[in-house]
Amino acid sequence: MEVADTAVLKVVRTLCELGAVDVEILKHRTGLDSSTIERAIGVLLSSSYIVPVELGENSCGSCPLSSLCSSKTGGGGARIYVASRNLRKFCEDSGARILRYANLMTSSEHSS
Repeated sequence: MEVADTAVLKVVRTLCELGAVDVEILKHRTGLDSSTIERAIGVLLSSSYIVPVELGENSCGSCPLSSLCSSKTGGGGARIYVASRNLRKFCEDSGARILRYANLMTSSEHSS
């Protein structure tokens, strides 16, 4: 499995767990760097598995991820990525089996 594939699977696993994320949450949860996360996000956006959502400065207080989010800016709000209906269905159906495989692959990378 290529590094890019593993990165996408790590992002998918996090989205399956949380439902919505920002880049900072992904960095914290996956251990990936920003450029790798941006590439994985690009793959998922082009496949319609995630939807970008721009939050205005007044939206951050009501966001369920506000306690985890470090993307809040002084006046501009934040961008989060939300799992699409297709990704949520994937997470509910075959996703658990595939994500277990991703966990095994990630574990074997660390032991190599």
